[in-house]
Amino acid sequence: MTIGLRAIAAKLRNTYNHPGIPMRLLLAALVSAILCFSSPLPASELADDIKQDYDAYLADLFDHLHRNPELSLAEFRTAERMAKELREAGYDVTEQVGGTGLVAMMENGSGPLVMMRADMDGLPIEEKSGLPNASTIQQRDPVTGIVGPVMHACGHDVHMTSLVGSARYMAPIHTRPRIRS
Repeated sequence: MTIGLRAIAAKLRNTYNHPGIPMRLLLAALVSAILCFSSPLPASELADDIKQDYDAYLADLFDHLHRNPELSLAEFRTAERMAKELREAGYDVTEQVGGTGLVAMMENGSGPLVMMRADMDGLPIEEKSGLPNASTIQQRDPVTGIVGPVMHACGHDVHMTSLVGSARYMAPIHTRPRIRS
């Protein structure tokens, strides 16, 4: 599995560059969730599936989430996008939980319940990374009323991307979005 993960890591280095969060955190979170909660697969097949889904879909999702952060209590577009992603993966989604939160459920017979979570909020900080996908978003803080810059400085864009990737992979075969080409 190490060889396959190295190849994925090399690809991610070309598309993921966040000053405060190592790229390996995104990969580790996604692989860990999938390994813990999916049916057994040969490691090379799992690594190939993850790489293909990242290349074909998740990299663009991460980029979108990174460019479009929203402050806590005001993650309306983010919650809408996450609900869309989870519905497309076959989950029943309840929105506006506690304001902008959501819960996605997929019935899969009797047995244990698997729960995953991801934070969605950005922070009131100006991104100065110089990266092409740097956030330029300005938003009114719902608590202070001050308009200012917002960025995903602590990795919630990674949390959400990993959650969507895991949810897509964990979906039963008949509802799973097509990962392989």
